[in-house]
Amino acid sequence: MDTTIIQGVTLGFLLGFVGFIIFTRNPSKNLKSNNYKIVMVVRTDILKNKTQTAIHCSRAALECFKKAKLKYPDAVNIWEKNSQPKIALKLDKNENEEMLCLHRKAERLGLVSVQILEENSYQKNDIAVLGIGPGSEELVNEVTGHLKLL
Repeated sequence: MDTTIIQGVTLGFLLGFVGFIIFTRNPSKNLKSNNYKIVMVVRTDILKNKTQTAIHCSRAALECFKKAKLKYPDAVNIWEKNSQPKIALKLDKNENEEMLCLHRKAERLGLVSVQILEENSYQKNDIAVLGIGPGSEELVNEVTGHLKLL
């Protein structure tokens, strides 16, 4: 057999194999974890009843989803394939500053973070719920790991 035929077949096989690897690779494999979640941090001193809490948490989860869909579509895809976990945590302190610290820390780590304000609070622009994610459990827990479940 001619060596150019063997070389051509070998080269074709290698190019096909490399193409297969490149085009079938999962783009999210380089992300840390497949456990992604959205967390809502609720200020219990502002939101006194369950209805208000549910409304604000729903809004926070939806805003996180919409913002992440544009910014981090791979993270959203992983979160959607992982049953879309949403966790509500409480912040008992009467401090808007703590919510702002959590917001800034989440953004520094590259997480989506949205603030849902309470218009009927004593001070205007108090953050009632802070939505964080979707993001890997490791990163989200780095921001909110010290908080308790609602």
